[in-house]
Amino acid sequence: MKKIATALLSSALLISPVAFSSPAEASTLAQQGEFETDINELVPTAPSDSENLEDSEDFDEVDGKDKPGKKASTHNISKSAYNYQVSKVGAQVYTDKFITGKKSMEITVKNWEVKTNWNIPGQKLTITLYDSSDKVIDSETVDMTNRKSDSVSFSGLSASSKYYVEFSVPQNKQTYSFDGSIS
Repeated sequence: MKKIATALLSSALLISPVAFSSPAEASTLAQQGEFETDINELVPTAPSDSENLEDSEDFDEVDGKDKPGKKASTHNISKSAYNYQVSKVGAQVYTDKFITGKKSMEITVKNWEVKTNWNIPGQKLTITLYDSSDKVIDSETVDMTNRKSDSVSFSGLSASSKYYVEFSVPQNKQTYSFDGSIS
């Protein structure tokens, strides 16, 4: 678990637009809560993945492989965007926290990349919004073929309700990576 936390902090520091004189200064400021370094690494449930994540001792602690549980934390997007990163998905992945705080939600997908390409036409990404009782609120499918980014918006939400997002791709042996934010 310590290795995962260190890797996430290192990744967040590399991606952060803020410049520091040294990694030690950035780490100290992050520990003191001086700036937001929260990037949620979502690990997929993907039958085509060959990394054998289940064999890892930390697999049960990996974010995104399952929908958030009843005791999952909540991220208020009226205070800050929920940033996420998916390094490889061949089926579906979920936000690791419930999202709350706004009556509408924009989900941005950036840096879309085919990781394992079987030359299957069409690169579809379905983004589904659920409430905390697992009811589908809305869903949109975007065709990411020849595109690096896109976004979808959902409105008519309750700012005080809890929601989570599922990102899913066709199960056709192709895998993808992307990142983005929910605001």
